[in-house]
Amino acid sequence: MMTIALHCRCIGKPGRFQALKKIVDYIAAKEGVWVATRTQIAEHFREKFPYEKGYLAPGVKRAEAPNTLNAWPAHKDVPV
Repeated sequence: MMTIALHCRCIGKPGRFQALKKIVDYIAAKEGVWVATRTQIAEHFREKFPYEKGYLAPGVKRAEAPNTLNAWPAHKDVPV
């Protein structure tokens, strides 16, 4: 997955939109590439991996994942 971040101060300059269009067209022309919005990616993920009560992710039961409390794995040091 590749994200192209666009800040209005950068992409809003004359001539930059054409460069963006060229790179997106170039990427989209490659075989097997899917150019999608965040919404399209989320919808695809939801369709592929439907919500299952009691699971954090496909195949990962909440009860069997105690190291995910506070969203930081217990076996890793918390960054300072």
